[in-house]
Amino acid sequence: MIDVEGAELNVLRGFPWEIMRPGRIFCELHPYAWKEFGYTGEDFMDFLKQHGYRCFDMYFREYTEFTSDDYIGPTVFVPRDEPLP
Repeated sequence: MIDVEGAELNVLRGFPWEIMRPGRIFCELHPYAWKEFGYTGEDFMDFLKQHGYRCFDMYFREYTEFTSDDYIGPTVFVPRDEPLP
């Protein structure tokens, strides 16, 4: 579970992706603070695509872009190649 009040992408970038790939990542998203940490919604979506994840909120809405500064949470990142129930 990641809850770092806006530094989500910085934490994810620091993960050792070359040696492991989590099956699920549970994360709150704070887009209103992303600019303070040096990234945008487009950067976040690019990261998810690069690592092969999809983002869903607790209402099972999938995020294919981040255009709002509103809080999103909780969310779960699941591998793109995994079938959904």
